[in-house]
Amino acid sequence: MGAVILLMANSEGNLVLQATVVASLLVIILLTFIMLLLASKIQQLFGVTGMHVVTRVFGVLLSALAVQFIFDGIAQSGLLSGG
Repeated sequence: MGAVILLMANSEGNLVLQATVVASLLVIILLTFIMLLLASKIQQLFGVTGMHVVTRVFGVLLSALAVQFIFDGIAQSGLLSGG
């Protein structure tokens, strides 16, 4: 959702870019829905070890994103400007 908000803010005034962002969002929502419907089959395909690997990888990605958001927020707040 954060990416969609940023992309929509960056494409302000350009209807083609905004439509592209909305269309991309709808495609991602559809893919997510399909993956949720097939979740038990995907879990069987990956097995226990594969699911642990996926969980760890997504945990690292989520942590990295959170840290980046924190750094971006501090940079935009002006707390580190030193002035």
